[in-house]
Amino acid sequence: MSDSREKVMKAFIKRACGYKTKEEVRELKEIKKPDGSTESELVLTKVISRDVPADLAAARWYLEGGGQGGRENAEITLKEAQRIIDESD
Repeated sequence: MSDSREKVMKAFIKRACGYKTKEEVRELKEIKKPDGSTESELVLTKVISRDVPADLAAARWYLEGGGQGGRENAEITLKEAQRIIDESD
């Protein structure tokens, strides 16, 4: 399987199975220097973790054979899907 096709399939499987993501929120803050001047700096204010649910349309497409183009053994096991999801994180 070509490298670009493999990347697309990994992303697709991740979407079909659901995944966890972290989002960082950064704000521009004025930081005072010892000499009295101020400097603007991006400061991490919070990290949000959330679960992205499985996309049922993607799972259905895959299970109906949509993701099998060119693979001899196109079926993917749950362990393989979990490994792919974990590698993407």
